[in-house]
Amino acid sequence: MTADGMLAALGDARTQFSAAARSRKAALISAARDVACRDPRRLREYHDALLFVSAYPDSATIHRLARGELSRMASVVQRRYRSSPAAAARRFDNSGIAHARLRYGFTIDMARWLADAFGEDVDIAWDQESAGEAFDEFLPLLVPAAERDGLLTNRISTLEWIRLAIGRRRMTTLQWVLERFSRLRGQGELIERSFDSLDLELCWRLRRPRASRTLNRFPPRPIFFQRGDLQKRISLDAILKEPLAIPPPLSRAKAGAVLDACRAALCVRRREIDTLTYVNEREVYLFRLDRGIDVAVLGMRPDRRLAVESYFGFVAARNRVPVGYGGGWVFFDRCEIGVNVFDEFRGGESARIFASVMHVYRRLFRVHRFQVDPYQFGADNPEAIRSGAFWFYYRLGYRPSDAASASLAAEEYQALRRERGRRSPARLLRRLARSDLAYDVPGGRGGRSPRPDLTAIGLAVTRWIARRFGGDRDAALRWAARRAGRELGAGADRRWPPLEREAFDRLSVLLGPLQGIARWPRDEKRRVARALRSKAGVRERQYALALQRCTLLRAALAELPAG
Repeated sequence: MTADGMLAALGDARTQFSAAARSRKAALISAARDVACRDPRRLREYHDALLFVSAYPDSATIHRLARGELSRMASVVQRRYRSSPAAAARRFDNSGIAHARLRYGFTIDMARWLADAFGEDVDIAWDQESAGEAFDEFLPLLVPAAERDGLLTNRISTLEWIRLAIGRRRMTTLQWVLERFSRLRGQGELIERSFDSLDLELCWRLRRPRASRTLNRFPPRPIFFQRGDLQKRISLDAILKEPLAIPPPLSRAKAGAVLDACRAALCVRRREIDTLTYVNEREVYLFRLDRGIDVAVLGMRPDRRLAVESYFGFVAARNRVPVGYGGGWVFFDRCEIGVNVFDEFRGGESARIFASVMHVYRRLFRVHRFQVDPYQFGADNPEAIRSGAFWFYYRLGYRPSDAASASLAAEEYQALRRERGRRSPARLLRRLARSDLAYDVPGGRGGRSPRPDLTAIGLAVTRWIARRFGGDRDAALRWAARRAGRELGAGADRRWPPLEREAFDRLSVLLGPLQGIARWPRDEKRRVARALRSKAGVRERQYALALQRCTLLRAALAELPAG
């Protein structure tokens, strides 16, 4: 068998789980270990097949064999960088394999985490001793005024100047820049935007185990061995009906270990999500589910939370191997949800893992309706069109909200079932991507409850400010806060934590366009006041759940005109 044939056979065997397939898988791994290392392309293909096997092992022997081979792959790549750095860089940079290098422009918050966690392994990516024109122009703002004229010389480069500025201290150029940024005065978001504007690329040497796709793992747990076929077709209705215990938020120490694995899983793939960049370390939940599935749910810091709805991210793992990520945007009992499965795990139990994520969000936030934004399955997303992502959601039970799209989808789905091998035309999938997809939990009230629309709420607030205050937003905000405090009975005692008081005042403007608040029952007023202030509470889950108890507020917001 040729080397390519051997790797192709391993690619087929990784998704087969009979006794014969298990023996064949072990034989292929043993046979491929030498031929795969001779060619970088084959090594990367072999590496990703081993990652899949690590997530879906069918015996302790196979699991141990895959784990050992992944460690050996890391050693092979390390030797390549030592013996031929330029050639290795061309072939393995940005691969995410252990001991490779990675270049990417991270946010300042993530750059701080990388610098703290990996020290000298992460630094600014200097090209010919320059980090770019934008950085050179900004650098004088980071140093005392008396030093600025020294930056005008052509006798030393920017890199040489920073090394001179560091002096005898042991620190990287990145650590020096981050230290200087920490001394800037101003709003946090303004400083973050300033850092982003520099287009500063970092270079990260993936030398530590968790700093790679190869060896990064979730905290220890029993391994689930795949004894039968992969679960490709599932009953989402049945899974969501299963009981699920809600774990308490993790302690700081345990949250730190989970967050390190989650951050590394995305960073080595040159990705970031706000719920990790601005994570609230006091609101991290870890669900340890069946079939080896873990789901880490991540809340956001009070200062970075969304204005009205709540954004909770997640990273999913199988048998401790991170396999995907995404987020859920919760508003009352609706959750708009999105998932991204890492490429090397396509062909596995993606539907089952996504169903587990939905199960977690269903129970943790008492969700009754799930929605998927059209981008996830094709709107301005050619990759989703090519993959037929629409049918992934449709087979789970999601249906278009628009009646015409629902009819078109039902007709095409019957055609797919009749004609084996049929692929939906791209133009049809683009038409279906004009409507979002929705799934109502069986027995829930998702299809019956009033559904406030965030766009309609935002426009109603804008019209109210324009009509009543002539566009004077400061006056509108002051008036709304006073009115809410008075009519909700929250004005007499405002000895709340400052962030909660600010959240109450800020969200009070939502009540501006609403009529009849003074006639609401006292209990409803108390619930609304409690919900508004809890937006900036220790954990945002409290706000998401408190909002669901505000039935009159929900009905009033749902009546605001959409146009």
